[in-house]
Amino acid sequence: MNIAIIDQDESFCNEVEGAVLSNGHYSTYKFHSSQDFLGCEQTFDMILLDIESPDTAEISLSDQLRERNTPIVYLSKEHDHLKKTLSGYLKHLKTDEIGDVPFTNITYIERNHKDLVVHLSDGENTEIKDGKHYLHDLDDRFIKINHTTYISLDFLESVKYNEAIVHGETLHIGHHHVKELHEIVKDTASK
Repeated sequence: MNIAIIDQDESFCNEVEGAVLSNGHYSTYKFHSSQDFLGCEQTFDMILLDIESPDTAEISLSDQLRERNTPIVYLSKEHDHLKKTLSGYLKHLKTDEIGDVPFTNITYIERNHKDLVVHLSDGENTEIKDGKHYLHDLDDRFIKINHTTYISLDFLESVKYNEAIVHGETLHIGHHHVKELHEIVKDTASK
C-alpha cells in the first residue's frame, strides 16, 4: 500500500511515517508542500494530510485531491490522537484479499521480483504487477514453501518429503521449509 504524507513540518512527517510503519509494511512518500505532491505521478492508496496546514484550507487543493479518488485522512498534531486515529484506520484497511481476490479463493502465490502470480481455486491465474507488498498482509493460513512460493493450507492436499500437493498441483518445497511444513501438517492432523 502506497501512502502519501503531506505536511510542511518535516518532523511531523517523520512522526507520521513512524506511526504508519509501526502498523505494518507500507510504502510511505513524504511531501512538504501540496504542490510537490500534486506534481508527483505516483498513485497512492491513501493521503495523510495535516488538517492544520495552510495548504489544507485551500479549496483548490481539496478539489484536486478529490479528483484523484484517493481516501484522505486529515491528521492533527495532537500526538496521542494521531497515533490512535492512524492505528485504527490502518488496521481497518487490512483485508483478507490480494487485489480483488479473497484469500479463500487463493490456492498459492508465486512471486517474481515485485510481481505476483495468484493461482485461484477455479484454475485461473491472475497476475498482479508490483504486488510484492501484499505478501506482508497474508494471514496464518498461508505458508512459504520455497524462495518464491506461498501456499494456502486450506488447499494443501498432501506433503511428501520435498513436494506439496496443492489443489492438484505438485509444488517443490525448499529444503529450508521442509521441516516447518511437515510440523504444520502434523499439528493440523492432530487437531
